[in-house]
Amino acid sequence: MGISPASPKRRRLESPEDERQESPELTSDDPPSDCESTISTMTIPDDPLPADPVPLHPPSATFEVKPKQCMDVASSAQKLFLSDLYSDFEIVCGNSIFPAHKFVVCLQSEYFTCLFRSGLKEDRESKIKITDEKPRMIHRLLFFLYYGFYNSCLEDGSGSTQFCTQVNFTMYRLADKYGIPSLTLQAIWSQVDDLNCHNQDEEIRAEEIWSTRKAYRIFTRRNDPMRLLQMNHLAAQFARNGSYWKKVVENVQLREAREEDGQFAVDFMDFWEWNRRFLPAGKKVDGDRKERPRRWERNGQGGWDVFFEWGEPVCWEEANRKMYQPEYAIWASLRK
Repeated sequence: MGISPASPKRRRLESPEDERQESPELTSDDPPSDCESTISTMTIPDDPLPADPVPLHPPSATFEVKPKQCMDVASSAQKLFLSDLYSDFEIVCGNSIFPAHKFVVCLQSEYFTCLFRSGLKEDRESKIKITDEKPRMIHRLLFFLYYGFYNSCLEDGSGSTQFCTQVNFTMYRLADKYGIPSLTLQAIWSQVDDLNCHNQDEEIRAEEIWSTRKAYRIFTRRNDPMRLLQMNHLAAQFARNGSYWKKVVENVQLREAREEDGQFAVDFMDFWEWNRRFLPAGKKVDGDRKERPRRWERNGQGGWDVFFEWGEPVCWEEANRKMYQPEYAIWASLRK
């Protein structure tokens, strides 16, 4: 299984030098419509993004290879990831060509379904060229469609908060772009989990302020889950670590974010007050992890909106059980 070269020009995958990003200071003129370009131009000083090349794979299987028995449909689809075997179209992005299968991709993506019913050039030639995305992100997108999850870190498992945020925000945007609701949820919870896995020292908290600030600038819907769940996590770090209002006010980065965006300031106060009241520092919580109660609703774009409620904390499953049941079942199993 592998990525087939289309021509000598495409035989070489992107070099690490091609993947490195500049790191200018935070600015206010980033176009909110382009998530990845916005993220990639706003980095923590002295924290350059590492190279993130498309993984190399062994050569594709041939029809002479003896078939291996699969125990279920999911594992059968996974064995076809990046395989020429039974591939009926290909995606070209940069220097990479990704063989794909309509019965896997189109069943989960509204965009690809419509494209192959249109009679356009892409439909006739069974070749889709993507020029406005990075090959590594398209690789992650396809991996999700075949496996049901993606890795927001580097291949060796490393990755800063900033790097993981760039990946998750981009995948969140791709979920909307290509009409993949389940990827929307994956990106949201992947971002929350990435924030939870770091020790909440002052440096990491500064990165979390940065990522929440970015979410508010890019995802502008009032009840967008990506920004509200991040805000919930950020406010909890201040409230549950004994940060009284004086310490909150003295935080320069947080003050700048609140002054820049009034809605950011209002939401931070709301989540901070809820955590101070219901889950203050030092309070012992019995049982499973507790969360602020919330209500999930489908929006007109096919995605999700989340509405946080003021009330006693509930367990994680109770807070999120109202999501679309098949997608929730997947996430409940992954988080155990």
